[in-house]
Amino acid sequence: ATPPEAYEIPPEPLSDPKFAALITEANKYLGLPYVWGGSKPGTGFDCSGFTNWVIKNTLGIDIGRSVPPQLNYGVAVAYSNLQPGDIVFFENTYTWGLSHVGIYIGNNQFIHAENESTGVVISDFTGMSVITAKSPGSGFSPGRSGATGSR
Repeated sequence: ATPPEAYEIPPEPLSDPKFAALITEANKYLGLPYVWGGSKPGTGFDCSGFTNWVIKNTLGIDIGRSVPPQLNYGVAVAYSNLQPGDIVFFENTYTWGLSHVGIYIGNNQFIHAENESTGVVISDFTGMSVITAKSPGSGFSPGRSGATGSR
């Protein structure tokens, strides 16, 4: 993942209180160290620990501690319908197959616990292998007029 040139979230999703809470919580941890198996701010995060912490502490939903359970949670979202707040999954990042997860924030950018060198960062995922995305659910629908979270 490459660092984004500018970090700007589209204004429409920020009007959704659930997304605003989610991005506020996620932004608190920018620069926090990446720790394999890390699942809370006091110890640092790995990618799935970060996504679970942020969603659990803003939406009250436990999506699971590792990437496979997170992949099985929520409602599938087509790449063409990605909206800020959706969980994005990647393959072949540090190992073959499903290997990474983050939270989409708009404009092809996502916030995630990247690796030991960078920690929690915002990256552009252009050129990365996004395999699927999920809406966390619970009525979460930033940027989707009248949506209820089931897409």
